[in-house]
Amino acid sequence: MTSVLFVHGIGARGDKYAALFERVRGSLARSSPEVRLLPCRWGDRLGATLNAGGDSLPVYEPAGGSADDGRAAEAEWGSSQWLLLEADPLHELRLAVAAGATGLPSSGPSLGQGLFGPPDPDAGLAERATRLSEDPLLAERLEVLRIQAEFEPAVADVTGAGATRDALRLPDPPADLAPTLARAILAQTLRRTAAGPGGPVPVLAEDRVWLVAAMTELLGAGHLSPLGGIWALSKTAARTAWKLRGGNRRSLITDAAYPFAGDVMLYLSRGERIREFIAACCRDAEPPIVLMGHSLGGIAALDLLATRHLPEVRALVTVGSQGPLLYELDALPSLPYGTPLPASVPPWTNFYDPRDLLSYVGERVFPGRVTDVSVPSGNAFPAAHGDYFGNPAFYRGLAEILG
Repeated sequence: MTSVLFVHGIGARGDKYAALFERVRGSLARSSPEVRLLPCRWGDRLGATLNAGGDSLPVYEPAGGSADDGRAAEAEWGSSQWLLLEADPLHELRLAVAAGATGLPSSGPSLGQGLFGPPDPDAGLAERATRLSEDPLLAERLEVLRIQAEFEPAVADVTGAGATRDALRLPDPPADLAPTLARAILAQTLRRTAAGPGGPVPVLAEDRVWLVAAMTELLGAGHLSPLGGIWALSKTAARTAWKLRGGNRRSLITDAAYPFAGDVMLYLSRGERIREFIAACCRDAEPPIVLMGHSLGGIAALDLLATRHLPEVRALVTVGSQGPLLYELDALPSLPYGTPLPASVPPWTNFYDPRDLLSYVGERVFPGRVTDVSVPSGNAFPAAHGDYFGNPAFYRGLAEILG
């Protein structure tokens, strides 16, 4: 049985890595059931930390700001509109209410009162929302994406909110209110999931589109476009939000940034400890081994194999990694630029997403030694950097390597 040793990237700690590992293991079990996935958790033991408790900062609050700030920061990934939706799932519904109150034009013809019934927040559209999880196809997709646990609580949050009740009482509701409600429910589901012990769960853009379309149809609004007036208004709000999210949050920014930037600096200065940890994991694993590294984990795996011969490792897989760039910059610790890739490096497959700004290609840098595989997620950066492990195309490509 082949062992796949999963070397994580920057910032992975504790429950965050455990949730990611379980996600990869579940997907790998479906695509390659004969393979064993093994952890290589270097971050918990060797990752960057504020060893003096933040004494280097002029002022530091260990909590890193309020809990609300932390949950909002965790939710901020995806495209600009979804960034704002996941920070405030009700903002489009508030826009709908504001548009109705000020006489702004809606996105299209009114659906009329027939869809909504009397102005009772528990009837019509809201009532159908409470039955969304009864649909087997929707329930199955939520389970596959591992967000089903928070879906019904999210529905209750959204349908019980004042903004939703006000939107449902509008005398002339906009035509895209149903997909707006669907997006709010999905955003709240992702937000609740992100606030849980496992952290954010990557959901591909195509999955978001499918979920919103499915919920829209179940809500009784057919295939109305999700690009209507409320969604268009949210673009302006999203741009404004980016400008307003500054302020004096140095502790919050430090807590959010140092595990990531710190891991990079730590590796480039004292990376031998991390490489030795990976080597020890290889010794403990049953061969043959496929060494799979994400982001900085891919750099460390490449450096390890370029500096020592590990016959038990039959293949190297890098995912969203920067090894080829560091080599071109003459900054790869194991290999000066111009030095050929040593024979100790086994067949190497490099997965990248064209929208992942931290992924690079190696075929032109190491001719004949690297196979680049593009697996687009459809999401913007930074979401694209973590979405490989929710992308079926990645597991199809990995299955070919595993044989």
